Amino acid sequence: MIKIPKRFVPAYEAIDKLKGKDRYLAAFVFGSVARGEAGEDSDLDVKVIVDCDSACKAINHPVIGGAKLDISFESFEQLRQFTKEEITRGSRIPMLAESIIVFDRTGELAKYKTEVVKASPKELEQKDKQWIQFMVYHADNKAERLAKTDPAGALLAMGINVNEIIKFHYQINRKWWVSNKRMMNDLRTWDMAMATQLEKFVSTRDVGEKFSLWTEIVEHVLRPLGGRLAIAENNCGCEVCKEDLEAMLV
Repeated sequence: MIKIPKRFVPAYEAIDKLKGKDRYLAAFVFGSVARGEAGEDSDLDVKVIVDCDSACKAINHPVIGGAKLDISFESFEQLRQFTKEEITRGSRIPMLAESIIVFDRTGELAKYKTEVVKASPKELEQKDKQWIQFMVYHADNKAERLAKTDPAGALLAMGINVNEIIKFHYQINRKWWVSNKRMMNDLRTWDMAMATQLEKFVSTRDVGEKFSLWTEIVEHVLRPLGGRLAIAENNCGCEVCKEDLEAMLV
């Protein structure tokens, strides 16, 4: 069981006290504290379940005992809807899956958590693969053109867009997306080659060398999809699209 760091105990106890009031049905901690990865600068991420839909979904930031909280309040139905959307997007692991339940007056939260932990990133459909090929082509083409005419612009474009390229890498390999502060360590657990390429990429300033590393990363990411697809070939194969495209050629 994850032990709550000492500096978060006053805040944890303040949350636990809510169980004595009818409005508050359950509460859980998620994020770095729940994963046992909290550092000196970490906050306490909390969701509290209330007995009816909350009209406000704001995240508030009280400080208790010197520790800052990021806390929000919502009903079970709102939590279910939010979690369903998390899983459908297939990006980050649902926050409930990596959580510590502070209290659960009805047992409903614990029961729901057992369902959520079984979720996995969705398998890509053909339309997803087509979209990835298009977006990677767009970012790569932009970087290539700028590298020849505007080195600073090329460095900026690659630096910004590499995040999306890596996000596609996670989607293709059905891995849960993680925050940028955890990404390097996470990649090292399942794709050391990509982690090494990315480490070289972010530490390189020369535009020519950086574009070469960028190219290696792009090719690595697209390899499971059969490699780069010529943009003229990256068309939808459904009957509607084929009919519309053919109509232009008649």
